[in-house]
Amino acid sequence: MTAAPVIGIVGSAGAYGRWLRCFFEQRMGLAVIGHDPADPGSDTPEQLLARADVLIFSTPIRHTTAVIAEYTARSAGRERGRLWLDVTSVKEGPVAALLASQAEVAGLHPMTAPPKTPTLKGRVVVVCEERVEVWRPWLQTLLNALDGQYVRTTPAHHDRVMALVQAMVHAAHLGQAGVLRSFAGELGPPADL
Repeated sequence: MTAAPVIGIVGSAGAYGRWLRCFFEQRMGLAVIGHDPADPGSDTPEQLLARADVLIFSTPIRHTTAVIAEYTARSAGRERGRLWLDVTSVKEGPVAALLASQAEVAGLHPMTAPPKTPTLKGRVVVVCEERVEVWRPWLQTLLNALDGQYVRTTPAHHDRVMALVQAMVHAAHLGQAGVLRSFAGELGPPADL
């Protein structure tokens, strides 16, 4: 672990990847490198594996587990002594993929879209510390700098709660649609609303 680690972001051209780059460079004063297939000028995966002390996976959730597995295979043990994180909205698959590496591992879920503010102040962030030893003080420094409200849990518990929350939101939308449909004769079709 170094006091000023090089940060690597996989998915650096995405909304969260861009926000994370600004956060690490501007708020923490750290060097950031990144790879994203959408940015032909980005660093290569090999450059991230060679240089990044902390590697953050900020990729579309449908690809995250496979991308982590690809980086683990490419790294072939070089990740030992480094910290790998993900910032996805589900935790079991990505964290399991991270644990297949030899890196120290934590899963993060900021419960917000990338903010327009420089930190996550006042926003809930779920933290799943799965294998963090040497990097624990730096991870705490990161969390302090992010300034969020932290909930620590396991990946399995996180995913069960998120499934329930998302089902409740869906059920509420169905209820709203039913109310609007019942007033369609009086107010007009949805396009008129």
